[in-house]
Amino acid sequence: MIRVVVVDDYPYMRFGLRELLNTEADIEVVGECADGQEALDVVGHLRPDVVVTDLRMPRLDGAELTERLLASDPDIAVVVATSAPHGALAARAAAAGAHAVLTKDGGAPLLVTAVRTAATRAHCSTSRPGRPRSDAPSGPSPDAPPHS
Repeated sequence: MIRVVVVDDYPYMRFGLRELLNTEADIEVVGECADGQEALDVVGHLRPDVVVTDLRMPRLDGAELTERLLASDPDIAVVVATSAPHGALAARAAAAGAHAVLTKDGGAPLLVTAVRTAATRAHCSTSRPGRPRSDAPSGPSPDAPPHS
């Protein structure tokens, strides 16, 4: 199960993202936050695989959130969903290591695919070289070529 925290300052966007993602059998929204500062507080407790965040929010924007989350835990994946994917905040989030920067009007399948892809990459990453995450799946990477 892919655990997701949704971060957006508009309640209806959080509701819509939660409803959309929770319709997928392998995705569960475990938390919602109205801004980046709240997300920093919540993510440490909930330990999601993926954070889906807006960029323009009060108190702490999505680019700064991405920078701080990935600096404190590189195993967390960040997917940015924004109405301004080509602005300076989007560039900062991408440079900080966001797995995807999507437009909010990009469609449900694109967001779901981005969350799944980000979660797979997050599970395959390591906190320290040679030390896999304790909850990482064992066995070959899903991206590894099949053995012949």
